[in-house]
Amino acid sequence: AKYEFQKGESASSVILRIDYDISRPESRAALAFRTRGLDLSKVRRFSFYLKGDSASKAFANRFRLELRNGSAAVRNFLVKPVASDWRFFSFEFYAREPAPVSEVVFVFEHSKVGPTALSGGVLLKGLTIE
Repeated sequence: AKYEFQKGESASSVILRIDYDISRPESRAALAFRTRGLDLSKVRRFSFYLKGDSASKAFANRFRLELRNGSAAVRNFLVKPVASDWRFFSFEFYAREPAPVSEVVFVFEHSKVGPTALSGGVLLKGLTIE
């Protein structure tokens, strides 16, 4: 997956655009961001606003959000439905013991996004970890 940061509605806001191409059967695209010392037992939720990019011919109706520590998934979330307008997504954590996370990964899979959305883009803003 490719990404770029764009100016948001206000001077201080930023939008993350994620473009993917998973047109080959069994293909997947992922965008990973490293975290520094994130421990899920010390935070309550991960939230953001998301919409499909209307400039794309189509966009994924769903994708997976993975919180990973090395090669192991600590938590997985299904992000759906993706729509053409901004939608708020919030994922709660209930970790009582230390649960380190080294990466946040957005995963688009050929078999999961819908038959007309094998390449496209999504827009993300307001990412918050609290």
